[in-house]
Amino acid sequence: MKPHRWPRICLSLIALPLLSLVAVGCGSGSAVTSTAVAAGATSGQIAPASAKPQQVSILLNWFADVERGGYVNMALPGEGTKYGLDVKVIPGSPSVQTIPQVASGQAQFGVAQADQILQARAKGVPVVQIFGGWNRFPTCLMWHSNQHISGFADMNGRTLAVDLAGAYWLYLKWRYHLNNVKVIPYQGLAVFKQQQTLVHQCFIEAEPWQENHELGVPTDALLVSSTGYDPYANGLFTTETMIKEHPDLVKKVVAAAQNGWSTFLANPAPVRADVAKLTKDTDLKQFDHTIDLLRQPGWFADPLGAMTKARWNTLAAQLKAAGVIPSTLDPSAAWTDQFIPTH
Repeated sequence: MKPHRWPRICLSLIALPLLSLVAVGCGSGSAVTSTAVAAGATSGQIAPASAKPQQVSILLNWFADVERGGYVNMALPGEGTKYGLDVKVIPGSPSVQTIPQVASGQAQFGVAQADQILQARAKGVPVVQIFGGWNRFPTCLMWHSNQHISGFADMNGRTLAVDLAGAYWLYLKWRYHLNNVKVIPYQGLAVFKQQQTLVHQCFIEAEPWQENHELGVPTDALLVSSTGYDPYANGLFTTETMIKEHPDLVKKVVAAAQNGWSTFLANPAPVRADVAKLTKDTDLKQFDHTIDLLRQPGWFADPLGAMTKARWNTLAAQLKAAGVIPSTLDPSAAWTDQFIPTH
């Protein structure tokens, strides 16, 4: 599976006609859509099976993969139509960010991290998170096991390959006084393998497992969330305008997302098969490893996708203390739980 970066999307996908699980090519990703006819009422269905499905687009923050499996599941035949939706899931790529695209109307919904939403709000971008996604932040820092690092403070004096604009890094730098580090852009596993002293950004379900189990490189890693900095990850967002003008559609999308993740975690096989087709370099062993991780307690809220005021306020306070967002920013405008099904 490819290393994660802040993802982007091929704009040409937006104008493509809705097809059923068709590869349309943007890097190694492709659009996934659902146009199958729903067969009768199902548990949790909030739209008549006979109603014409509403077309919606969801822009992923990376290629179609296991980390975004619940959203991919929404576009499988018959899944979206349970909720009166014809879902088009658009894979991301390394070249276009999701928040500007959704804010400009090139997609109706997008996937992002909660701290990105707060950073966007600080710049006046009217996006709102409507579904929590992962309840834990998977970002971590990884190093070779022979480097005698036991905590983030031990990284002073070292070279770190990280997302330079990432809010998590700005927070860690502030909290642990990491002023004596050489920071370079994200490098990839090949560079990490060669440089014994390099500390590298990673995602706990991906790179550490790849290094230890596939490449035979002993590594250790620390989750950023171990510091208490724990934004919702891979959450679903839209715009204030969408919420104001189309609340019924937003409600359907959130219900479908909740069902998509629940169905995916219970039976990942259909998504696994499609991801293998859509993203040719998918590591299916890592796919299965990630599923095992996500099924462990704590990775999803109950009800699935739920968010809390306390969690958002804590995140905002951390970013304010680190100088990432202004002290005057009101975090309550960045999210809403009004559409989360509670049963």
